[in-house]
Amino acid sequence: MKHWTHWTQRGSYAEWIYSLAEPYLGERVLEVGAGHGTFTALLSQRAHVVVTDPSQRCVQILRRRYANSSRVEVHCADHSAAADSLVMTPSF
Repeated sequence: MKHWTHWTQRGSYAEWIYSLAEPYLGERVLEVGAGHGTFTALLSQRAHVVVTDPSQRCVQILRRRYANSSRVEVHCADHSAAADSLVMTPSF
């Protein structure tokens, strides 16, 4: 596991987190709680990204930011009532 201080070598905290997730990404990624899309920008360089956020304001920002991207789909969704746990499994 990469030590947390290594993020400074990646240029930003988001880039460091992306570097940890990148080896496990498939061709399609669901990003829950995308906010303004900082992580989305990194994900969409490699995969098709379906982004969701419960905030209508954030969704509007995301739709404007990625209006010309064929790799990003934006949806307004609140997943908080769907489950109390999240399990991620690798795609085989």
